[in-house]
Amino acid sequence: VEWTNPRPDFRIPLEEPANKYRMCPPEVIEKYGDMQDWKNVVGTGPYILTDYVSGSSFTYKRNPAYFMKDPEGRSLPYLDGFQILIIPDASTRTAALRSGKIARLANVTWSDAESLKKTNPELMYKPVLLYYAMKLTLNSSAPPFSDKKVRRALSMAIDRYAIAEEFYKGNAEVVTGIAPPIFTGIGARVDELPPSQKELFEYNPEKAKQLLAEAGYPDGFETTIECYEPWTDLVSVIKAYWDAVGVETKINVREVAAAYGTAYAHNIEDVMFLGYTHTNVSWSAYLTTPTGDYYSVNWGCVSDPYIDELHTKVRQTIDEAERRPLMKELNLHIIDQAYDIFAPTQYQYHFWQPWLKGYHGESSTGWYSQLEFANYVWVDKDLRKEMGHSGVNR
Repeated sequence: VEWTNPRPDFRIPLEEPANKYRMCPPEVIEKYGDMQDWKNVVGTGPYILTDYVSGSSFTYKRNPAYFMKDPEGRSLPYLDGFQILIIPDASTRTAALRSGKIARLANVTWSDAESLKKTNPELMYKPVLLYYAMKLTLNSSAPPFSDKKVRRALSMAIDRYAIAEEFYKGNAEVVTGIAPPIFTGIGARVDELPPSQKELFEYNPEKAKQLLAEAGYPDGFETTIECYEPWTDLVSVIKAYWDAVGVETKINVREVAAAYGTAYAHNIEDVMFLGYTHTNVSWSAYLTTPTGDYYSVNWGCVSDPYIDELHTKVRQTIDEAERRPLMKELNLHIIDQAYDIFAPTQYQYHFWQPWLKGYHGESSTGWYSQLEFANYVWVDKDLRKEMGHSGVNR
């Protein structure tokens, strides 16, 4: 697939089918051709999908042949079955939780969480820092963002701690990059960074103006941040910070599909704020140059031979003790170059009923294991009845 781009040599091949390298039962493929119909899906998981109503619900029953057991030797999962309800409206979701019609509600915004805590103090909850990084992607293939001094200036012009405390009312953290601190020995908090990287997260508008002048923009320049709802308020705050150092910023609100389409086509003109961006074990590849058969979400068209070289070493290093220092070096280099500018990441909340036992607010129990926590939960039916709640497990 090719596109019009300031970097005409920047190419990426057509993405291969997502299941090309995944294991599938050959007898099912031979019989049905594929597993696009949910009725033909075969797996080895703890639950079996028995019903799916589009836009309404998924219904699962316990897999009696599931192979895992708990530490005491009891067969997993504990539940006979459960439902996942599809409830698009946020107020309807919270009403279902309040009334006990559902056992768990994940990813509740911090503002809605404050209301739930007041109206339903019996609910259990856990704040969870999003595993998504919120970042501004700069088109690093063309001026002015191809200049490292400009990128660093724009980072220093933003008071992230003020945004975390005032805009998010303290429900956010300043993150340093795509590799979160939880990646021990790879990611880092601001106070753990070397001086060159640390100063990027310290609000310093005077240093930002100095760097812009050194880059040849003593009077600043004009730029546009593209975004989609609901990020316009946050982007407006960032615009105000950039305006204050002479970078006159406009905001172009796009429809979400159009915004992501532009990003994946590598056609970002100036700056794009796409909100959530995964921070996971594939983070080290996201700024590599997409060449050959390798696919990347290098939306800012970064072309950095040092990143490509380090990432190749990471991929070729099997020993974890040798691999982590390489990944840390790569992370620090990416931060120092300021190819992306990271905004504070907000907290969300997971709520659950007191009668849902064995649950502690988990989002997932591993990579691609978002629902595996359902192996270990059970329902205290007596408590549920005592609280006046009834119905199926949801």
